[in-house]
Amino acid sequence: MARPRPRSGSSAAAPAQSLESLEQEALELLGQRKRRQRVRYSCTECHRRKHKCDRETPCSKCIERGVADACTPHDGSAQDAHDRVRQLETVLSRLVHATRSTGGSSSPRAGSSALGTPDASQAGTPRRKSNPGVATAASLPFRAQVGSELIEFSSSNHGYPPSAHYERLVREGSIEKDAIRILASDLPSLDDTNALLDVFFRDINPLMFPFDEMWFREAVHSAADIIWGDPSTTYGQDGPNHLSVIALLYGVLALTYLAQPLQMGSEARGAERAARMAWRCREVHALAQSIQCHDAFVVLSYVLLARYLILQRQARESWLVLGHAVRQAQVLGLHRMGKAEEEEAREAAMRRVIWMHLFFEDRFSSLIVGQAPLINEAFCNTQPPLSKTMDTDREQLDLAQVVRVRHELSRIVGEALELFLSDEREMCYEAVLRLDHQLELFRDALPSPYRTDSCIDNADGAQRHVALHRFVLHISLYYVVISVHLPYLRHGGGDAAFERSRQVAMEAAVGDHAARVRLRDELEWPAHMARDAFVGGRFFYFHATSTLGICLLSEPDERKVREMLPLLDEFLQFAREHQRQTGVDPDRCIRQEISIVSLIRSRVLRRAESRSTATPHKGGGAASGPSVVTGGLAQEQHEVQQTTAEGAAWPAGMVELGQPSAGADVYDWWTWLVSSLSPSDLPSLVDPHARTN
Repeated sequence: MARPRPRSGSSAAAPAQSLESLEQEALELLGQRKRRQRVRYSCTECHRRKHKCDRETPCSKCIERGVADACTPHDGSAQDAHDRVRQLETVLSRLVHATRSTGGSSSPRAGSSALGTPDASQAGTPRRKSNPGVATAASLPFRAQVGSELIEFSSSNHGYPPSAHYERLVREGSIEKDAIRILASDLPSLDDTNALLDVFFRDINPLMFPFDEMWFREAVHSAADIIWGDPSTTYGQDGPNHLSVIALLYGVLALTYLAQPLQMGSEARGAERAARMAWRCREVHALAQSIQCHDAFVVLSYVLLARYLILQRQARESWLVLGHAVRQAQVLGLHRMGKAEEEEAREAAMRRVIWMHLFFEDRFSSLIVGQAPLINEAFCNTQPPLSKTMDTDREQLDLAQVVRVRHELSRIVGEALELFLSDEREMCYEAVLRLDHQLELFRDALPSPYRTDSCIDNADGAQRHVALHRFVLHISLYYVVISVHLPYLRHGGGDAAFERSRQVAMEAAVGDHAARVRLRDELEWPAHMARDAFVGGRFFYFHATSTLGICLLSEPDERKVREMLPLLDEFLQFAREHQRQTGVDPDRCIRQEISIVSLIRSRVLRRAESRSTATPHKGGGAASGPSVVTGGLAQEQHEVQQTTAEGAAWPAGMVELGQPSAGADVYDWWTWLVSSLSPSDLPSLVDPHARTN
């Protein structure tokens, strides 16, 4: 008769027998040998994922995956190492259960109900906590001794510095060993660099977002041996750690060369050197991303590079570079700094200012290119810094005050972008009027130094910086006002909202021109100071001038048309003078601006001619209309051909252009808008008396 199988716990000797059998099973599992098979050199993870392994320990693939501590050579057996670990975990779980049963504990401990053989879904790599019966922290290793061997299951994820990733790239042959020194070879000498940095921190940096000068100079001094040291000296791990300083130095020099003083070189030479610095900055960014270099200096370098591109009218490229800056800033946690404190550390305050300026640039770049903003405000809680001065009427530069004013304007721009681009909100004129009301309240609540009626007594020092900030703030405000009302200028005189939007847009365009005239009267640009190229606002100038021309097309007051027409001529003179400067013309932007404004001006002149011709003939106005339009078209074509002959490249087939999509080139959008303004779209082109009679 067959002997019945004893049940668990049926006798006192059963637990001891089970314990001995489990220990024997664990020892056999650890000591079992597999039959010899061919050697495989890939690691376990690469073999399991079927990836190509570089046969290093740890390999590059495991380092990139973040599991370098689990990278072990594959033994080539048919049974994967994970299966053996799973069996060991099962045996250890049963061993712990048997040990507790031997101790005779009647009340199980907390969590003992979860003991037992884990499911296949719970068992996994050694980095997972597959045994729920053992309470361990996720960051601490779990060690168990079976026999004479110590088994460790680690769950920690070790981070590797940039130098480790740099050495891996050198070992793989992806880059040269002295790649960092090669990237820094285009930097000027130490003396020239110090002279350019003096110009930057004296003239340019106060207008941007004054980051601490000593903070940056100390970093440059620490990296001097890497940049300007002896080429025969190896820099070891210091080079990758200073890569962010090199990137920021290239970004600073790109802006400084673009606006270098005339006594330091010609404008054409400076523009050429600035383009070289910007290109090198992009190369350093590529290497910094490869070695996972995350630093506040990298964010600053992206911001300065984006600023350089926007000054070159490359709005789309600038917007893309800002995307990299936003990602780097979010990696560093700049968007999660919360409210500002009364006494904040220097570096923390600087990081807060960097995020505020990045937020400002993101909103305006997105508005220019017609794309959704890169920063989602719902996931950010960083607040502007607190103002240290309680006197808001003080005629001195207060960085915290400027940052808070810019942040408030950026918030309104974000609402405008949400209205234009979001599917959740309906585009209606009431929403546009609410935005216009917010902009009016913002303009009325500006601090005293930044209002239109304020003036400066001395054009040097802090008051000069206040005047520059006031100029940038006002032209940015006028650009937002025009952008909010611009869609309704396309509707023509048949829309009830057209006249109100036309008046507001015309006032904003005239205000933009007045702000530029005021800046020219208040400030001088001597040869030892940086030129005004870093101030920017030239695209805003084109935007305001083109909008003014479109508003003049339907202006009933001929006297006002004659008063405003010289503003178009002034812009054309400014653009042609800028175009004649060798090496400054960025691509096709200036030529297109001249072409678009010239076409608008010709249509304004044609309208004035049609009104003056149709007014004396009230009885036969309807019959004389076609001849007037025909003559105006001939005059317009002649002026456009003349402008093209002067060097303005007008796109072929301009009239046949379709409506550009969101995010299209801004000049393509303006070309479509102007070319679509045919006489049938603007009823005011023909005299109203001629249409009624």
